[in-house]
Amino acid sequence: MFCTQCGTPHAGDARFCAQCGRPAASSAPPALAAAAPEPDTVRARPAKGLWNPNAAVLWSVVFTPAFGAYLHALNWRTLGDEKKHATAMQWLWATMGFVSVFALTTLAFDWPPAPLAWGYLLLWYFLQGKPQVDYVEKRFGKKYPHHPWGKVLLMATGSLLVFLFVALFVAGLIGA
Repeated sequence: MFCTQCGTPHAGDARFCAQCGRPAASSAPPALAAAAPEPDTVRARPAKGLWNPNAAVLWSVVFTPAFGAYLHALNWRTLGDEKKHATAMQWLWATMGFVSVFALTTLAFDWPPAPLAWGYLLLWYFLQGKPQVDYVEKRFGKKYPHHPWGKVLLMATGSLLVFLFVALFVAGLIGA
């Protein structure tokens, strides 16, 4: 069962929500239970913080859709949807493969296929990114706990620099 106020899961025999203290639906007096809104109309907050899905999409322009796919996967796990979490992780691995092939073709053929990269980004956005943006907006509005961005952006920047160093090293090896 889930709390009708905050969406936190709780045991079926719980009398009160451990997160917000609201009486559980099964233990609430009939008048209170009847006045409670339907679960899909409640703008409940997740118990843990979420990465802002809009910001994750925007940062994916800089750090590739792998960045956004990973943060969206973490959000789906926090929201309790393991199927969508697994799909987001598949996008992460597919994007890492795509970026590797993209880098190798750029080095080998001296052909920067930028339209292909933008096409991939748009494909990820419409199939994976936007659905989470819409879901979070519809379910929570703008009032939910947000994760801070400093540490994750520092890590992403470091990863990008390592990737560029490796790409330049490989380019030097093959004489490009």
